[in-house]
Amino acid sequence: MTAKRAVSVQFSDAITRVEKAAVRAVRGREDYTRYVRAYFTWTREKGLAPAETDTLRRYVRGLAGKYTGGSFSPILAAIKGGLRGAARSLLSAVEAAAVAEALRAVKAPRKATNAIQRNFLLSPAEEKAALDMMTKRDGLLFRFLLKTGARVSEALGVRLADVKASPDSVELPVMGKGGKMRTLRICPALYAEIREGFPGETFLFETREGKPLHRAYVFRRISDAVKKACGKKFSPHGCRHTFATRAIEKTGKLKAVADYLGHASTAITLDLYTHEELTAEELNAV
Repeated sequence: MTAKRAVSVQFSDAITRVEKAAVRAVRGREDYTRYVRAYFTWTREKGLAPAETDTLRRYVRGLAGKYTGGSFSPILAAIKGGLRGAARSLLSAVEAAAVAEALRAVKAPRKATNAIQRNFLLSPAEEKAALDMMTKRDGLLFRFLLKTGARVSEALGVRLADVKASPDSVELPVMGKGGKMRTLRICPALYAEIREGFPGETFLFETREGKPLHRAYVFRRISDAVKKACGKKFSPHGCRHTFATRAIEKTGKLKAVADYLGHASTAITLDLYTHEELTAEELNAV
């Protein structure tokens, strides 16, 4: 097999200017901006050229111990988008096209399994410690995500007019991926707490200006609280992973959990949320 050739297009500008151009190219996306800045910080520390494909491959491989599965996709997309934007801004059309073509060859490393690693989940003790670090409003949203397995975008999109409450359960319709509707359920007590903490008129989680909370704000508040509480790198989507894992372990109802999460098939749920492994005793008994 022929080894992939490293491609490099030299920017005549200072790296700081290249970084600024890359950040401008992804402006409007706080997470993308963060990923691009982190990449340029790393290349400066390592003394590597950011436009070299081998540099980007090396960076992505280094993330394997921190991220899993699809988590690579937005990071790689952000960096590629930033580099393409910087090339268009600072290089000739021919050179910019060469950069774009070279970047297409850089792929995220494939994993033997997509299963969510245990260190990306929260234990009950970690959940409690994180809650102790949060404000009441942050804690309510955090608890909602853990109790429903909702994606952040789904939670922030819940409209009060769609909520159906009964003495036993509160149903909250949400729009999931692919425009698929499904229904979340929480207990009336938690719903009452949320309405007390978020007394809005349109959205369940509403700012005091009458708008839904911004997902970047939610990411920062929850991630920072978990980091301070237990030193764990965590995103709000980890609440969904934690819910799914707990639900499967407690009920054993894989199909029901898959439907509740809005997965297209149980194969997706099985691939992500089974954490079985053979012990030494089991291997010796084979």
